[in-house]
Amino acid sequence: MAARGAGIAAAPRDITPVVLTRLLTDAALRDAAAQVGREIAAKPDPADLVPRLAALAR
Repeated sequence: MAARGAGIAAAPRDITPVVLTRLLTDAALRDAAAQVGREIAAKPDPADLVPRLAALAR
């Protein structure tokens, strides 16, 4: 997520109120996370892929 700009990579000891505030208020993080969410939502449901995967295994 951090590589996509949709989150922050931080070691537990580095999580501070400043980091948490940025996570909750940074518009760029929010926009990138929304984009990732749209990409995930556009993917097929895993249950819909089972028949296709089963057919490939035959």
